[in-house]
Amino acid sequence: MLTGQELLSFVEANKDMNHYDMARATGYSRSTVGKGERVLITKFMRALLEAQGLTLKSGAKPGKTAKYLTTVHSTGGVLLGKTYVQQFGMEPGDKLRIAVDEDCIRLMPAPVEPATASDEACTVPA
Repeated sequence: MLTGQELLSFVEANKDMNHYDMARATGYSRSTVGKGERVLITKFMRALLEAQGLTLKSGAKPGKTAKYLTTVHSTGGVLLGKTYVQQFGMEPGDKLRIAVDEDCIRLMPAPVEPATASDEACTVPA
């Protein structure tokens, strides 16, 4: 990836090129499995600003944001996603209640019931 004066010189010499092709030509791209090449536009623009002496304050990475969209897999399973699980303070093994209305499916965290002595003594017949 070009940086600093090399990046500025390349951009100056190739003003007719669009930013997408320019980012690719200066090394701001990567190969992804099954999707081909991914051009890193944000990283390219940040490097260009820094080469011009402008530095943006960078904070903590925001991480993934909730998209409120998921896909039904070929096995019939649906992945809820870590973002939603964390939002409700759920942990592995927690249960969800499923409510079916006319046109929607609702998932709700099931209340956690404390184990009782009789629960621990129960055995399942063989």
